Amino acid sequence: MITISKPARMHFRRLLLTLVVAWPYWLAAQSSTDLSFTTTAAAFHHDARWPLHTATPFYAVAFAWPDGEAGTLQVRFGESRKKSGPWQPVHADPHARAADRGPAGLVVSALLFAPAGTRWFELRGSGWPQGSLIRMHVYSPGHSTRPPGAAAAPPARPRDCPCPLPAIQTRADWCPDGSCPPDPTPTATTFSHMIVHHSASSSTASDWAAVVRSIWDFHVNVNGWDDIGYNYLVAPDGTLYEGRGDNVLGAHFCGTNTGAMGVCMMGTWTSAPPPDTALATLRDLLAWKS
Repeated sequence: MITISKPARMHFRRLLLTLVVAWPYWLAAQSSTDLSFTTTAAAFHHDARWPLHTATPFYAVAFAWPDGEAGTLQVRFGESRKKSGPWQPVHADPHARAADRGPAGLVVSALLFAPAGTRWFELRGSGWPQGSLIRMHVYSPGHSTRPPGAAAAPPARPRDCPCPLPAIQTRADWCPDGSCPPDPTPTATTFSHMIVHHSASSSTASDWAAVVRSIWDFHVNVNGWDDIGYNYLVAPDGTLYEGRGDNVLGAHFCGTNTGAMGVCMMGTWTSAPPPDTALATLRDLLAWKS
């Protein structure tokens, strides 16, 4: 079982915003762990900087902007104004649209993670038309603790194949406070094939359950989906997490999800394979399903 500590409150100080006067902004706290704001874009004559309370254990960050307004954005995170990490480009996620889309829709960025100890955000960009609207979504998932061997035993079910479902962290395990609910009206699908993704995010974390909560938040509160998009997720340490679950229609492959079981290998695995621990869990999961 996983427990979540009380998340730290996040504070933005308006007086430290160092943009031109033509860039007003508004803050709207949706909950103690979920903050988003919309800002009017103009030319970036200065970088925007916001101090925060320390990350718990990290911040998950995403951006959204109007479709067709193709400026560039970069963000960096740090312990202070003088101790910041490298600038990271903000790339559009080709598979996502925001829930609160306008007439032309909103483009949504890929999910970014600010590491533990982050107390400072900086944002810069260029090429944005006057009056563009840019949204920044910040989520603090809270700490997780899990006793060793806490993964749930798979439910018994008769099968011709003697391949069992690996031990799994259920939704109740990775989100015990109920703040990441499932779709109340899921759509069933008849299994026909499997699709394996990677999350294209950091391959290292001290709290993978918190990463799963962040992906749920991104898919639901930024993309506007009804639940986390994957059926299952696998952490680099080999832990299996329940997503939408078995034989439920997912939202992970450009609207062509019918019949698919979608599995997310958390991390970025374009230039190196996932660890053997993660591959072993993936192998066992696919053997069970096939």
